[in-house]
Amino acid sequence: MKRKLTIALLICLALLFGILAACAGSAAPFALGEDASIIWLDRYEEKTVPLAEGNPDELTWESSDETIVTVLAGRLSAQGEGEATVTVSNGQKTASIVVRVND
Repeated sequence: MKRKLTIALLICLALLFGILAACAGSAAPFALGEDASIIWLDRYEEKTVPLAEGNPDELTWESSDETIVTVLAGRLSAQGEGEATVTVSNGQKTASIVVRVND
């Protein structure tokens, strides 16, 4: 009986480690392009954030101020003059881009 319990426990631990390993590796890899730390735009201009690696559709994008710049799947749209930070994340890694908009 003790042996069966030990085997069952080992199987459960193996399954748990397998699930954890699968979850840890499930984030979409990405890397920003070299010229992506600061992006300058004119009002109403659009530009795609340069990625050295990754699919912009698989990442989460967020603007700190949507009255200055909006972002959808890596596509920036300048709305008004000022500076905002765009944050991109895959759930494990986060990167920030400063966007400056001229009027």
